[in-house]
Amino acid sequence: TATFAIGILQKIDLSKLECQALILAPTRELACQIQSVFQAIGERMKVQVHACVGGTAVAEDMRRLQAGVHVVVGTPG
Repeated sequence: TATFAIGILQKIDLSKLECQALILAPTRELACQIQSVFQAIGERMKVQVHACVGGTAVAEDMRRLQAGVHVVVGTPG
């Protein structure tokens, strides 16, 4: 996870608060883990990451995405 996270973070333009990477994971647990890795590695960059997974409020997902994030991690369904 860290390997592809570092590669993606190198390509992110922090001046643009818009989705620049979409990562799909097969399970909710993996999506949450990927989000945590991106947040840990990109902490000093102040990268915005959000995980869209089932079992959470869709309205909150919509609010976060409209506010702007650099990386979206999600799981189908």
